[in-house]
Amino acid sequence: MSRKFIVSVWGLDGDTVNEGSARVFMNAWLSMCQSVNVLIINTGKNEITVSHGKNGCLEMRVAIPRISNSKFARALSYRLFGDLAPSVLLNVDSLFFSLISLIRFRGAFARANRIHTYHFWFVFLSIFFPSLRKKMIYTELGGEWILVAKSRASKVIKLRYAYLGRWVLGRVKVIAQSETNKRDMVRCGIPSSNLVVVQHARVDPNLFRPTVPKSTAVFNVLYVGRIVPQKGLHILAEASNILVNRLGVCNVIFTVIGPVGGFGINGTTGYYKRVLHYIYEHSLTAHYKFMGHIPINELIDAYSRANVYVLPSTQDAFPFSVIEAQMCGTPVIGTRSGGMVEMIKDGVTGFLIPVEDPVTLAEKLEFLYSHPEECDKMGANAREWAVSRFSTRTFADELMKALFDNQGGLDAL
Repeated sequence: MSRKFIVSVWGLDGDTVNEGSARVFMNAWLSMCQSVNVLIINTGKNEITVSHGKNGCLEMRVAIPRISNSKFARALSYRLFGDLAPSVLLNVDSLFFSLISLIRFRGAFARANRIHTYHFWFVFLSIFFPSLRKKMIYTELGGEWILVAKSRASKVIKLRYAYLGRWVLGRVKVIAQSETNKRDMVRCGIPSSNLVVVQHARVDPNLFRPTVPKSTAVFNVLYVGRIVPQKGLHILAEASNILVNRLGVCNVIFTVIGPVGGFGINGTTGYYKRVLHYIYEHSLTAHYKFMGHIPINELIDAYSRANVYVLPSTQDAFPFSVIEAQMCGTPVIGTRSGGMVEMIKDGVTGFLIPVEDPVTLAEKLEFLYSHPEECDKMGANAREWAVSRFSTRTFADELMKALFDNQGGLDAL
């Protein structure tokens, strides 16, 4: 019997497929190639074929125009959409990539048993081709559904998720990041029968592990992520003002790792400038260290050295950084936003706090600063919890089951 054939439309730059979450995804697909053939479509300067061993996994890269690289497009986008500009530009890039992929790889799509993608706009375009739509499985990585479900979304987000998203995802099978994300999507009108949950935030415990001792000279608070409004760095800045200038905790450093805008949309933004201005205005500059993007070995050391990891997102799907920090033996303070409620054991591996609540965040930071033994205990608990629940060990099997299990509405479409 011939092996089944999956085409997975990624769209990552070729140089990033072995970094961060992409490394986990790639290893899962390579593992699946033991029983199925896989073609992965990514972006690149030229179209090339990359073979990953003899087990039936190929990667194709296709050159696309990157609107986000245009200074004029960036300026216009920031003028029209403000802080949402990076997301808008990335969506335009995704639309071009999706259209070119549909044209260039139409033969592969016709032969495939399943077509998988992380690109909403690829699914949107495929809806108009019934032969592709019936093979389609879409992994939703965005956390904006919670904003739509709670009626807190902007007009742009409503257009993308509440209107187009509901229409498109009501016609294909969808992999959600967590049970929480699934519930939010159902509240937004996506049929529950179309949704299956596969937690993608899986981390290799042999790679992400404690590598250096915790900081003792200074209380080290770590943030890792894109510097964009939804990740909540401004909330951490407000909490740091309370912690330092009101609660008197001065022996503290806030380490910020991650790109401005992120996902290729790097550079100074209005949001970044506002955060820096707030830090300067409240005499916090000496307490902050911005490191940008760093190699993975340095990132693991940063997680390990930190006394606490903070991710005060206003909305998030299932952030890898939370698991990476816990794997490195660091307690996490996160918001009750999206999948984080399933990732953090409140009071055991860290704390869950309300969204947009810098006062509570400052109070939890002060508690961990004042109770170092409890902080260390939570870090040990975090490592044990993450290894037991979020290891990469079963990820490939769960993803394979989601792709080929016909329950979940695929056959009925």
